[in-house]
Amino acid sequence: MALRDGRPGQGWRSQATVVGVGAPDQTGINGEQEADHTRMVVGRRRGANRDQPEVSTGTPETTAPIGPAVLPQSGPRVRPLFAATLPAHREPAADGRRPVCPARVRPGGPRACLAAPTFLLPTPIAMTDAALPTANADTFAYLNSATHPGFARAPACLPGAPFAVAGVAWDGSVTNRAGARFGPDAIRRASHMLCDATHPVFDVAPAGHLVDIGDLALPNTALDTMRGALMPAARHLIARHHMLWLGGDHSITLPLLRAYREHHGRPLAVVHFDAHCDTWTDHFGEPSGHGTWVYEAIQEGLVDPSLFTQIGIRSSGVRAAREYVRDQGGVIHTARDLRGRENEDQLRAVIDGVRNRLHAAGDVPVYLSLDIDCLDPAFAPGTGTPEPGGMTSAQVLTLLEAWSDLNWVGMDLCEVAPPYDHAELTASAAAVFVWTYLCGRIARGV
Repeated sequence: MALRDGRPGQGWRSQATVVGVGAPDQTGINGEQEADHTRMVVGRRRGANRDQPEVSTGTPETTAPIGPAVLPQSGPRVRPLFAATLPAHREPAADGRRPVCPARVRPGGPRACLAAPTFLLPTPIAMTDAALPTANADTFAYLNSATHPGFARAPACLPGAPFAVAGVAWDGSVTNRAGARFGPDAIRRASHMLCDATHPVFDVAPAGHLVDIGDLALPNTALDTMRGALMPAARHLIARHHMLWLGGDHSITLPLLRAYREHHGRPLAVVHFDAHCDTWTDHFGEPSGHGTWVYEAIQEGLVDPSLFTQIGIRSSGVRAAREYVRDQGGVIHTARDLRGRENEDQLRAVIDGVRNRLHAAGDVPVYLSLDIDCLDPAFAPGTGTPEPGGMTSAQVLTLLEAWSDLNWVGMDLCEVAPPYDHAELTASAAAVFVWTYLCGRIARGV
């Protein structure tokens, strides 16, 4: 193929030519004409052979035909930034520069490649590890996510760390929208915006106290299989750390409670934030799921039903399910009960009610299970089953801060579904809730 040289007094050049940005020496283009030649357009020959496409340099007389298979025969005109013909070999250029894409040769000579134009680039320079830019502990927010993937930049190994984060990336029991398996990673990433992570209320930070174990290796199969693998792992970790579990859907809580019940040798008290009561006796025909764990935990004797507190409940359901915890001697604070109460004074009755019941029972071990859909979808759109009319982030934080003196033994945060999140609102709320719980324990030295 040949292209018109473009200089006065010059004819057609009978060699493969590359026209592109930064390569004037290979085209024969002088300085004044380089801009025109780097904006070659696709047009059609005017005249007898109208159906044959052509490459145009922008002037009527400087055109050359290309193969009919290269361009469509109809549709709008295409204006690429540059076009090129390919050399008929794969060897580097004489100056050491190399083509980005290999030559495609057909009998009769080289063909034009407009979809993936070829131009010359310098050969890459080998970079040593020492030359790579690295983030340090002072690097802000998401810039350090590659070097600090753990929650609040916690390391993967810290001998003697009293607290640990572990992800349970499983969502095989969701009933509406899947995606909670991606929750642990999203929460970790959102936690990186905490900077030095010094809590404004407790004035402590997780650094030096926390290790992030990563996501547990669990089979992505049946629910019972997952739970059978999770419980021994939980048993092992609970014996070594105060654990913070990142779900996953809410079906993970039942095997965790089984491990805690075994570890403490007695039923636990539970504070349960959720839009849903999770007290169904079956899971849409299945014996168990993420909406049955409360019923199962009470039936198995894993928890003390008189010390079970639900907060934020508002979903539809038959009375037997909605009132099950209350019928067993527990307490329910619905989302409707909490409307209009934001600060600690306004929430005093709820705060003192829970604290007094637990103190009267002898400061029994308390487990926190927080489903992110306790929040109104305005604060947490990224969840599998959003329920309008929920709690605010401020309400949840106020309660967590006020209850930092309870005898907490562990927590989980479930149902963060990043595919439905917006601007990381849900993941950020989840990260702050976990961080607040953690710093409250660190501040009290437990």
